[in-house]
Amino acid sequence: MNDIYVEQLVKRKSDYKNAFYKGLLVFLVAAFVLMGFFFYRIFLLVAFGMGVAVYYLMQLFDIEFEYLYVNGELDFDKIYAKSRRKRILTVTMAHLEMMAEKGSHHLDSLRTMQYKTYDFSSGTEESTVYEMYIHTETELYQIFFEPNEEIVNAIRQISPRKVILA
Repeated sequence: MNDIYVEQLVKRKSDYKNAFYKGLLVFLVAAFVLMGFFFYRIFLLVAFGMGVAVYYLMQLFDIEFEYLYVNGELDFDKIYAKSRRKRILTVTMAHLEMMAEKGSHHLDSLRTMQYKTYDFSSGTEESTVYEMYIHTETELYQIFFEPNEEIVNAIRQISPRKVILA
């Protein structure tokens, strides 16, 4: 039996908003520690609780996406801090409407409808982002992701007319 199994890991780029939020959280903890030393000791207890919360919140800023293609199904997982995995979406290629590079004119007719949008891309400008449209019985999905050549070819084997290559 010829099973097709392809996986890819894409790291989300850390942007200026993430750096700002990290700095703000650390600043708040430091401010409560200083207030605990100079004013009331209860601020030290609050700072300790905030420090534990900030430790777990910082892990939410380190995000990777895993694309897993197995025999006509594409899974999108979000991995936090290289330790916690969460399955976000599973799509079947039988429901694929069209897939092409982001901004392709081939997708213009599909962009007029309301979709639930998912962005599984790294956020870097030099990467090749693909746009995929999925129509299931109950939902319409617009998915942005950065598949490698193996995943694109595997999807193209299932639906050759629905995958537009540049």
